[in-house]
Amino acid sequence: MLIDAVMRKVPLLFLLVINFCSTAFTQHKVHLKVGYLPGHSYIEKADQITNIEMELKGSAITANDEGPIKKGIVQHTEKETSVGSYYNDSLFPIKTLLTKMTMAEGKAPIAPGTILYSTGTKSGKRTLDSISADGMDSELKEKLFPLLQTVIKAANIPEHNFKVGESFSFETPINLPVAGMILNFVMKTTYTLKSATGSIAYFDIALVYTIQSESVSIPVTATGNGSGSMTYDINNNYYTSFEINENLSMNMSMEDRSMKMKMESTSIQKAAVSKN
Repeated sequence: MLIDAVMRKVPLLFLLVINFCSTAFTQHKVHLKVGYLPGHSYIEKADQITNIEMELKGSAITANDEGPIKKGIVQHTEKETSVGSYYNDSLFPIKTLLTKMTMAEGKAPIAPGTILYSTGTKSGKRTLDSISADGMDSELKEKLFPLLQTVIKAANIPEHNFKVGESFSFETPINLPVAGMILNFVMKTTYTLKSATGSIAYFDIALVYTIQSESVSIPVTATGNGSGSMTYDINNNYYTSFEINENLSMNMSMEDRSMKMKMESTSIQKAAVSKN
């Protein structure tokens, strides 16, 4: 159970959790603001490669499971998002259709055809309202909903005005399910505006993950970091490309068992924006 929980759920959150912000540009300044634009459509494609190495020890662990155990995950995802017009002066509907999800080593965690319904606001906030998925049992949907809520909340990035060369940092709480428990992380994200030319802005990104150890009753230590870059279509307030590399190390003790895990992940995303 420990192996299955970590292998399935640790990669899933980190595959889903990468959602970042959009920008608007004036001369040599860029206004960073999260949010879809009403009356627009978004086609996004993402490729993720994750490598996990795990070592388990303890009296309850068999010789075959002691490891090190190595696993690679290769995932491709495509989704289409349609954003409606304003209603109630400040709200607008968002519909995201998962058109494709494949994993090289087995069945994808979420089936194509799954639809996420959410609500956006003028201030850039977005909240998940419901999930529609034919054939998805209620238990899985119940587990998936709070996970996706966490992902969407993590994408609600504070606004900030940048000058070229300036950096801006903020922190986002991340709840990570591992081995039947919830580990609370804080993800610190730093954006640095490298340059802005015409309608395109270029950012460097740095990530640092810190575990809140007081959130669990067992000894856990974890560190993580990441780096990457983004290119933005300023006129449409959305990225056109995004790439990030991440590393996570975790040590955990449970009664007479211990686990050491290392994870390396590379994610590349592309997006195209059009008016409805």
